[in-house]
Amino acid sequence: MVTKRYNIGAFYEFLNVRSRLWRLEFQVLVVAACLGFGSTLIFKVRQQLVLDDALTGTNTHEKAIESLDTLTFWVFVSGIYKDHRAKAEDYFYLTFLLLSLGLVVERQAINWLTNRSGCTYNKLQKFIELDLRKQADSEDWPVRAPKYDIGRYAEHYFLHDFEDLKARFQESEKDSTGKRKEAKRSSAGEIRDFVPHNVAVRIKEFITFSVKLAGRCPDLNIDDETQATLDEWD
Repeated sequence: MVTKRYNIGAFYEFLNVRSRLWRLEFQVLVVAACLGFGSTLIFKVRQQLVLDDALTGTNTHEKAIESLDTLTFWVFVSGIYKDHRAKAEDYFYLTFLLLSLGLVVERQAINWLTNRSGCTYNKLQKFIELDLRKQADSEDWPVRAPKYDIGRYAEHYFLHDFEDLKARFQESEKDSTGKRKEAKRSSAGEIRDFVPHNVAVRIKEFITFSVKLAGRCPDLNIDDETQATLDEWD
């Protein structure tokens, strides 16, 4: 039976394999492109030497040209020759363009699977909170600037891991990056910044309720007695 734990572990492992393959493919692409352009330099030098001999009417560079032709032959045999004919040259650039675009798409897919392209717990919490404060200003809530207090969320969170969530909400970008690298090197291979969809929905729900309650949002239909009690607590 395939357990949930196995699914999570397999997901992390597959994502790590994709990341390693991407780095290898990128390095091979750069090396291949550099090797291909080496024949361009040989061609340009030969072209200049032929032009110099034509202008001076001598064969001063004849041996150098022969040496370059020999070098070009071996470059061709080795399989890294770049054809300099205009029509054939387009295939070289088109091939490397398509390969580069493929790597860009793959990198974005890896970034999305890793942490939704940078959506850490810290940023998720900040965006939700800021959106609610903007809503408070636009809708003119009775308390338009609720006191910023992450600890308030705990009152409306029903699971046991709130302290872990709170710590991640308060992490700086530097701390988050360091802990992500440390977690990746560990035996568990955790992708630390990954926020599962069901967790993100839960986070949004309890933050939204907490901020709306603190701001006395009209959507909550708070009666006078409850509002008086809340004012006493504040």
